[in-house]
Amino acid sequence: MSTEKDVQKDFLKLYAYGALANFMITVSARGEVDEDEAKVLLRIQNDLIRQFDSTLSTQLDPTSLQSFRDFVSKYRVRMD
Repeated sequence: MSTEKDVQKDFLKLYAYGALANFMITVSARGEVDEDEAKVLLRIQNDLIRQFDSTLSTQLDPTSLQSFRDFVSKYRVRMD
């Protein structure tokens, strides 16, 4: 049975994945944006990723943290 701390870690992990996925989908669905707006959105995305990574690195085991980093690498919005 999970302890309360395990449940909190699971919730934090799900929240991080969900928030980033929602942000990435929203940004991707916007279509074309001007370069200045794109830079701002990418900066926000990078700040979110950095904050979640920092928080999760103190809460998750190395395998779960690597899974989060793989998710970020695969799905992050990039500017071409």
